[in-house]
Amino acid sequence: MTSEELYVLLTNFEEESLADLGLEKDGEYWVHSNTSDRFRVTGNRLLVNRGGTDIGRLSASFDEPKSLYRTFIDTDVIEPATHLLYLRKKGLNI
Repeated sequence: MTSEELYVLLTNFEEESLADLGLEKDGEYWVHSNTSDRFRVTGNRLLVNRGGTDIGRLSASFDEPKSLYRTFIDTDVIEPATHLLYLRKKGLNI
């Protein structure tokens, strides 16, 4: 995924965007091969479940691109710093 594609995805996020990031639907959760964390969507929020517990500090609202980016970094879905400079240049003060 290019930095521009990630920027567009983060600024127009919806549940289907998880598939674009390489996550797969498994029952009520979404899973990714890079992490044992599981992701669940409720309304327009992304919740992260780690070891059976929802981790509030990792949750993010769909309309908060910076929080979504941080969630995907902290859960190893995307590599840190790969897109950082581009996203900052586009106005996401990450």
